[in-house]
Amino acid sequence: MEPPKLPNLVELTFGELGSSLTFPRSARDSERTPDWLLVSFSLPLQRLELSLISHICRQISPLLSSVRLLVVETFHRSAGNEDVVRWLDLLRVFDRVDELLIIGDACPIFARALQRVSAEMAADALPALRKLTLKPFTSESEEAITSFIDARNLAGLLAIKLNEPAVSNPG
Repeated sequence: MEPPKLPNLVELTFGELGSSLTFPRSARDSERTPDWLLVSFSLPLQRLELSLISHICRQISPLLSSVRLLVVETFHRSAGNEDVVRWLDLLRVFDRVDELLIIGDACPIFARALQRVSAEMAADALPALRKLTLKPFTSESEEAITSFIDARNLAGLLAIKLNEPAVSNPG
């Protein structure tokens, strides 16, 4: 019997009815249909939720140590600077992620969280990142992401490939 493989993909979903944290085993790791582990949080949307998910991710960080692709889907727009700090706290858990995909309404607040990363902090915020995609990619996000890329360059980290779909106006 083969030992269980650690996940290489994590999907975080934030929605009106709650959140989920999903660990699908990549199909390329097995000849079988991918296995899924789904942890679902049935909480109303509130700022506490992002902190709770960060806390849970820190608790299971050994399981997350092999994650290379992080997909975050958000179906509500965060409000307030507290959420910027919470996003950074969550991202620190995923220090081996080399591809990050952010989908949904919170892309601008996520981009502002990355904008706060200085050259001194860059080694703690997604240091292995090589590819970043935000959908939608707004003009508001573009300026913030450029600042993050500059901070990484100053810290001597490898360049990021930014997948930028057509820029749309925030709104």
